[in-house]
Amino acid sequence: MKYPTARKTFPVALLCLSLLLHGFMRPAALQAQQGIASAAIPQPISPASSEAAKRQEAFEIVWTTVKQQFYDPSFGGVDWDKVRARYAPRVAATGSDEDLHLLLQEMLNELHQSHFIIIPPDAIPKFPLMDSDGNPLEGKETGEDGDALDLSGNYKLTEQLTTGIGIDLRVLDGAAVVTRVEPGSSAARAGLRPGYIIKRADG
Repeated sequence: MKYPTARKTFPVALLCLSLLLHGFMRPAALQAQQGIASAAIPQPISPASSEAAKRQEAFEIVWTTVKQQFYDPSFGGVDWDKVRARYAPRVAATGSDEDLHLLLQEMLNELHQSHFIIIPPDAIPKFPLMDSDGNPLEGKETGEDGDALDLSGNYKLTEQLTTGIGIDLRVLDGAAVVTRVEPGSSAARAGLRPGYIIKRADG
């Protein structure tokens, strides 16, 4: 049985996670609450504590997104609040983004949904950067053929890959690997097969 809402839920969390790991800024409301104190007493934050705070915030966003948008209010019998209580201390103990990715995937696996997957930013394929007329643009980062690559659109592409063309992805050894192709889907018609590695895609 398919659950369209469930398929739509996690890419939102993935998007937030990816933004956080690339310097996500806190919401304006939270900044406003802290504005007076921080302005009066500037306190430098060490790189280590800053990264730990980003990982903790990423965890909160992923957990909250599932809490608010998961298609089944009962979470398949899983007590999602207790899941948060169990995983929050473990997130605080992680020492790298990779450790966080693995831990978040472990947490999502408790829901037993095959479409819930953490894709690290460096495993998201890039695609040619185009102008409004569809012409390639020059850029700082280029692919093997010299075309400029659109990094800002990686997250849009990831959502498209995981929800719109009929494939399931898993990250294996840092690569986005196709693990299932839905029969009759656009991916199947394009010749994609399980085991293919997504390295690059058209926008």
